[in-house]
Amino acid sequence: MEWATDDEVTKYMMWNSYISRSEAESFLANVVEKHPWFKAICLGKKVIGSITLDKGKGPHCCKAELGYVIARQYWGNGLATQAIKLAVKAGFEDQDLERIEAIVDPANIGSQRVLEKNGFLKEGLLKKCVIQKGVVKDRFLYSCIKSDY
Repeated sequence: MEWATDDEVTKYMMWNSYISRSEAESFLANVVEKHPWFKAICLGKKVIGSITLDKGKGPHCCKAELGYVIARQYWGNGLATQAIKLAVKAGFEDQDLERIEAIVDPANIGSQRVLEKNGFLKEGLLKKCVIQKGVVKDRFLYSCIKSDY
């Protein structure tokens, strides 16, 4: 609930901040428990965020989309950078991926920096490619290729 209820954390997410415990419980039951690669980002025994790899299907099974979120009080401490590093390693070694992508809001400078620290390259701007909270938005496409990593 620490990050999922924080509008500053969720402003670039596709989902709105939670306003009830039942929303979080529903997310855990309907998304987390069914997701093939959904991991908690922990500091000691405390969960401070999450990270996912969504592997493509069929002819797209050689790639996955990376997603992550971390509680605001832990921004700027290298924790997201480390979590992404571990996720990329697992994706390339355990998931048989050749490519990992991340789709980022152009205004989310922090997310762009953490991807670049992990060797992701900005491939381009996807104009008017997604509806986020009722607004059609642009996104940057970042990628990391196994042979370059």
